[in-house]
Amino acid sequence: MQKSQKIWLWIPAALFFLPEILWNPLVNFLYSFFMPIINGSSQILRDNFLLNSGFEFLYLLILLVQLVGAIVFTVNWVRFKSNLKSSSNYFTVLIFSILLTIINISVVFLAYAVSKISFP
Repeated sequence: MQKSQKIWLWIPAALFFLPEILWNPLVNFLYSFFMPIINGSSQILRDNFLLNSGFEFLYLLILLVQLVGAIVFTVNWVRFKSNLKSSSNYFTVLIFSILLTIINISVVFLAYAVSKISFP
């Protein structure tokens, strides 16, 4: 692949992974569904400010940035298929990115459904 194509693959990957590394919203949201409730609240993997009730809009905004990053990465990966040498690596990354996008879409919808945000 050319250098510009690699850059355009790394930018959306960073859009997904940077919030995931800093705040871990995707994993924390899914993890809280599978853990039992203790003292009236669900357990989370790591306490962060995004899961407090006052930050629902920021939480959804970060999840949407992650979703955009995952979608743009998947589209660019499909677009740059002809420049890749190994088809097995191509399909492995493609399946992983599609699954990640689907999971992220479902988490965005779930987070919106359980939040108290209402759009007119």
